[in-house]
Amino acid sequence: PLLTMDLADSLNSKPATRSEAKKLYEQIATDFPEDPLAPRAVYNAAFCGLQLGELADAQRWSEAWRPFEGPLSA
Repeated sequence: PLLTMDLADSLNSKPATRSEAKKLYEQIATDFPEDPLAPRAVYNAAFCGLQLGELADAQRWSEAWRPFEGPLSA
């Protein structure tokens, strides 16, 4: 998941590719929920959704982040 996170972070830096980044963050959070990067991926998926105006998705991911309730990993 580390390389996927790096790619997502890079894509997230440009508004034109933010949607792709969000998909990768979602993939990390879903496929690797126990990985130390999962909380950051969930948070970033929520924030991307907010930036993209996908408010329902942003809310869904922000609610998924609650169980982690601690400092972001990695």
